[in-house]
Amino acid sequence: MTAVTIGPTGALRIDGKDVFPLGFSNPPPLGVNAPSGKEGLQELKEGGASFIRTGRRDWALATIDAQIAAETQLEDAAAAHGLHCWLWLGEAANLPTTAGSTNEQLLTKITAAFKGHTGLGAYKGFDEPANPWNKTVTPA
Repeated sequence: MTAVTIGPTGALRIDGKDVFPLGFSNPPPLGVNAPSGKEGLQELKEGGASFIRTGRRDWALATIDAQIAAETQLEDAAAAHGLHCWLWLGEAANLPTTAGSTNEQLLTKITAAFKGHTGLGAYKGFDEPANPWNKTVTPA
């Protein structure tokens, strides 16, 4: 199980080692080679990457098992290449005040599936206010 904390200097620390989170959003698809001929995730790692952004905007209860299975493949591949995932929670991060809401159920399933995964480095909640997917902010 990966332990992620903030060290005494304010640095992100994964399994006791300070990490500079240099990430890519979105990473190359699994199984795709870079122009060098190396597998894409390996190319990122060798180039200094430590994180890849994974996850999705549209988590849904009707398809959550398949979505978790697809995310697990990404988390497994990241871990195999010495990378960590910055798992985007998408719309599921917007929790209404109603207990047992769809988003609460989604977050429970997502976090239960990945909280101990060696590929998980951090969760990503809401995006920048200007992002068109963030429906809670109206542009001026």
